[in-house]
Parts: sequence; C-alpha cells; structure tokens
Amino acid sequence: MVYTPGVRVQLPVANGLPGTDRPTVAVTIAKGGQLYFQNQVIEAKELRGRLAAAAKTTAEPLTLIVLMDAEVTGQMLMNLSLLARDAGDYRTVMGCGAGHAPGPGRTLDQMTAAPVEREAWPRRRWWLTLLLVFTGQLAFISV
Repeated sequence: MVYTPGVRVQLPVANGLPGTDRPTVAVTIAKGGQLYFQNQVIEAKELRGRLAAAAKTTAEPLTLIVLMDAEVTGQMLMNLSLLARDAGDYRTVMGCGAGHAPGPGRTLDQMTAAPVEREAWPRRRWWLTLLLVFTGQLAFISV
C-alpha cells in the first residue's frame, strides 16, 4: 500500500463543457467544506487575500476553476463565489472529472486532476449495435 498525500475529492462528471483560454486560479472544496489553494489547506479570509493578490497580477479577468467534491452543497459554492467576487474580477467555472472537454488552448490534464480512461465496449455490445444497424438498413431497403 502506498501513502498518497492530500485529500480525496470526488469530482462530478460532465461532457461537452467548454474550457477557457484565460489565466486561471484553482480552488478545491472538499466534502466537508474545507478549502484548498495551491495544494494547501486555507481559511476563507486568507483565501480572499490570495485571490485579490492574484487578480492584481493580470489586466484581464481571471477564471476561478472550482474543483469541488460531488457532495459539496450549494451554500458552500455560493460562499466561495461571493468570496471570489469580493477579491477581484473573477469568472467562476466548475471543474469536473473525466469526460470533460477542454476549451481552446487547454488540455484535459490542465482542467482536471482525473485521468481519462475510456472503457472498451464488451463484444456483446458491438454485436448488438451491428445487428441494430443492419436491421435498420433492411427496413429501409424493404420500404
């Protein structure tokens, strides 16, 4: 057994979401509402200061990528959104797990911590799909 430091966050899964080509700052919300910034536990008051400092480093609005556990409540997310709004000009984007489609100029591993591993179709599923397509073609031919 290998010790893996850090906190486990179960990201929700989504498909077809856009990424961003703007500068980003990531904040993680764990299941209990604990905040993490740059891989460190952080209190809300200190996070506001760090986000304000980050916002001053660029002329364009920053994108706040919120990596939140699937069990995080709406209230926890709202608190973080309000904190980011008070800290500077941020656009909030929800981060998610495998299946996420990155936007222009971004790769998947820059947007999520979860690796993408597609599961192969079982042989039976391939045959059923082939049978369905063949049956559909026969139906069109006989009409």
